[in-house]
Amino acid sequence: MKAVAIVDTSIFCEFLNIPKMNDSREEVLNEFERLLNDETSFLLPMAAVYETGNHIAQLPDGGNRRRFAQFFVEQVHKAINGDAPWQIMQVPTVAEIGIWLVD
Repeated sequence: MKAVAIVDTSIFCEFLNIPKMNDSREEVLNEFERLLNDETSFLLPMAAVYETGNHIAQLPDGGNRRRFAQFFVEQVHKAINGDAPWQIMQVPTVAEIGIWLVD
C-alpha cells in the first residue's frame, strides 16, 4: 500500500519559502524529496490553503506579499490541475460530515 502524507500549513509555508515561516526549509525539502522518492502520495488540505493564504496576506512588505501571493496561486493551480506533487483534499459536504458522525 502506498504511503500518504498530509502537507500541513507549516510545510506548505516552508515549500513556498514564506519569510519568517521558513526556518526549516532545507530539512523539509530534503524529507519531502525522500518521501517523493518512496512514492508517497501527498494531500494538501483546504485548511492549509486558507491558512497559508492568510499568512501571505499578513506579510508586511507589499512587494513580498504580491510575489508570494502569485507563487501561492500558481502552486494551488498546479495542485488542482494535477501538476504538483500533492493534490488538494476535497472539502466534504455537510451531509458527508453528518454521515461520519453517525457511526
